Amino acid sequence: MIQDIAPKRLDNQYKPDAAPQDDSVVFYFRDGKVLVRQDEGKLFPTYAQLQRPQDCVYLFTIGRKAFFLLLSAEDPVIPAGFDFEPVRSIRSNKEAKLPSFYAFYTALHLSGW
Repeated sequence: MIQDIAPKRLDNQYKPDAAPQDDSVVFYFRDGKVLVRQDEGKLFPTYAQLQRPQDCVYLFTIGRKAFFLLLSAEDPVIPAGFDFEPVRSIRSNKEAKLPSFYAFYTALHLSGW
């Protein structure tokens, strides 16, 4: 299956005690939009860029990169250079590489559970 292709294998094993690291990717969805970087560079914010919010839930790991979902009633501090974009616009984002697309759509699906 696609999630088993090395070297970037998907590990979605349940890890209730997993804690985000500063370089962990954090998806933040709000009103049909997702928080993304507006200039060049990484597409989605990291845990450190969001100033280490408390309500992050572990989703999965691809390769060595962990991905989390921010579930917060309060908006985190939105760093400069980031803004919300419609979920549908991510498909045309030239910064998104295949692992980022896969992670994004998997996180989007899981966020609706």
